[in-house]
Amino acid sequence: MKKCPRCGLTFADDNRYCTSCGSPLEDVVEQVAEPSEPTPEEEDVARPQSETSEQASDEKPEPDKEPDLGQKAADMADDLSEALGELGAAAKKVVEKIGDKAREGYEKIKDDETFNKYSGKAKEGFEKVMDTPDSTSDYDPADVENNKVIALFAYLGILFIVPLIAGKDSRYARFHTNQGIILFIFSFLITTLSALPTVGRAFALCHVLVVIFVILGIINAVTGKARELPLIGKFRILG
Repeated sequence: MKKCPRCGLTFADDNRYCTSCGSPLEDVVEQVAEPSEPTPEEEDVARPQSETSEQASDEKPEPDKEPDLGQKAADMADDLSEALGELGAAAKKVVEKIGDKAREGYEKIKDDETFNKYSGKAKEGFEKVMDTPDSTSDYDPADVENNKVIALFAYLGILFIVPLIAGKDSRYARFHTNQGIILFIFSFLITTLSALPTVGRAFALCHVLVVIFVILGIINAVTGKARELPLIGKFRILG
């Protein structure tokens, strides 16, 4: 086979000139490319599937590492502790700020004549309400001492029945039983009125008074005092 060195066309061996450009033809020597060594990738592709499968089966997968639950719990505890610390610091700043504002407001009005006038009247009215008759001296000290525990049940709701029965022969127990019955009726009225749709909220605030009266009554009973409750203590049911 011959080839034109100018235009690259090939011709049979018996042609001497190119029919396109007229250039003399040259003999072409066919070169057989030597086979190159296969790359590792090509070896993997050419390798039989059975051999690849055997190697894959020989390789054992690494076991998954178990999570360190203790460390995770410790990290979560640290994060929670840090968050609570930040929350506490923020709450402290808010409280301090509110306290500063309250003190600042009080400093502005404490010298005001109107404020002092009405605050003085409120204090005077509160002291007058809390200054109830104390008839402890009218009772036998032995009776008072022996019935202190029974008397305190008079201020625990329906449990006023305990001193009513167990202390029926004690003047001191009967005094506190009378107070407890009046307080129970007052509490029942407050609860009923609080359920009203219109004025219920106003009467709901009176539950605070009930709690205060309960505390005062128990203190009076266990300290051996026959002292009337504020506002409601003057009423009598038991003679």
